[in-house]
Amino acid sequence: MKQEYIPTPYYREFRQLMAEFQRFKALGYIDEIWCHPGTGISATHLYNLHNNVQAAAMDTDYHSFYCPDGNTIYYYPPELPIAICDAQTLSQVKAAVSALSTKLHEARYNNDLACVEDCEQQLAKYHDYLKDCITSHKRIRYISNLDHDLSLLIYRSVQALYKALQPKHPELVNYLKQHVVIGVKCYWSESPVKDKPKPKTT
Repeated sequence: MKQEYIPTPYYREFRQLMAEFQRFKALGYIDEIWCHPGTGISATHLYNLHNNVQAAAMDTDYHSFYCPDGNTIYYYPPELPIAICDAQTLSQVKAAVSALSTKLHEARYNNDLACVEDCEQQLAKYHDYLKDCITSHKRIRYISNLDHDLSLLIYRSVQALYKALQPKHPELVNYLKQHVVIGVKCYWSESPVKDKPKPKTT
């Protein structure tokens, strides 16, 4: 059962400002979570609610990307991150690279130029694959994390609103900062929150 929100003086002040500062989409973001205190909403869903984002029609050109897991093609970035490869695949690739390196060493020792060329071409393909799948810290890359990206947009929008309201409505801004939590999950904290983490900009 959803909790019924009872308007407070701060909320009434906030609603009065929505016409004056309507250019700020952050007003919609904050109003949405304020009316549902304690209920988390994904950054993607919150962003879509206030930016007229619609699902593509069947005849629309899709933006797609390939994921090697089961030869699957995903259309449109998913909300949650999807790994480009898995640990087992990486282990197999590294084993193949090791075997090819040994074969290349032997081919060079025997002056087998055709074999050398073939090994070098295969190794180049494997290295390109690893470069695309592994970060500089030797971790598996992720195709997309739309929730993370949109949480940054929402966060910056909210910060811009705070800056615009601060000169004439400092108490309201301070109150909002104590309760508005923006992240992969956005929500209105019913009790004041201290030292809220800023979304990472990776």
